[in-house]
Amino acid sequence: ALATARTIVRGKLANQRAFLLRHARRHGDTHALAVARSSLRAARIRASLAEDLDELRGCEGAGAAAYFRVFGDQLRNDAFRFEGRSRRPPLDPVNALLSLAYTLLHGRVEGAVRAVGLDPWLGTLHATQAGRPSLACDLVEEFRVPIVDALVVAAINHRSFTTEDFEEVGPGEPVLLRRETVRWLVTLFERRLERRLAYEPRGVRLSWAQVIEAQVRRYARHVLGEEEYAPYAMR
Repeated sequence: ALATARTIVRGKLANQRAFLLRHARRHGDTHALAVARSSLRAARIRASLAEDLDELRGCEGAGAAAYFRVFGDQLRNDAFRFEGRSRRPPLDPVNALLSLAYTLLHGRVEGAVRAVGLDPWLGTLHATQAGRPSLACDLVEEFRVPIVDALVVAAINHRSFTTEDFEEVGPGEPVLLRRETVRWLVTLFERRLERRLAYEPRGVRLSWAQVIEAQVRRYARHVLGEEEYAPYAMR
């Protein structure tokens, strides 16, 4: 279980680093981006050596902190600012979009886990907890960056949303998405899942929805001892 959880965390950290590197190549590198990538690389090395799940989760948390410190640097729309990750509740429009899109992603991954025939409640990285499908939580991690983060950054930079799409209740209160905004984000998410890309493990082009199912099937073969699990890796 620890070895599998290490693989999941290393895959997530690698995708976060690859996403920042992609931005640096397209729009120019900065000291802050370079520092964040270095921190993610160090967290990934430490994750490989983690001796228990608590230490491993600490590596994941350190990587997430480094990643989200510079996440806002990728936004090229002055109407939107990102000062850091806030989840419960999301305190700005960017966090509100991320939170809803992560929820949509979780639903698709859990559906694939159930379709393949795995028990969604038994994970490795996420401890077994009443009411939480821990395996689905585990397998979401490798898709957060390439599906959700890439979608939200692109949507904001392409002006798919404006500040009028959100309701701000007050300081310290959650930012709410208007009903039309929710519908539009769901539409963009579904379009993202239909996008086709090269899936290297099989040497074919698949949609993101098909990649999710293919990865869950890889995990099932891993559980059966037929192959080692490898998370989806961004290039």
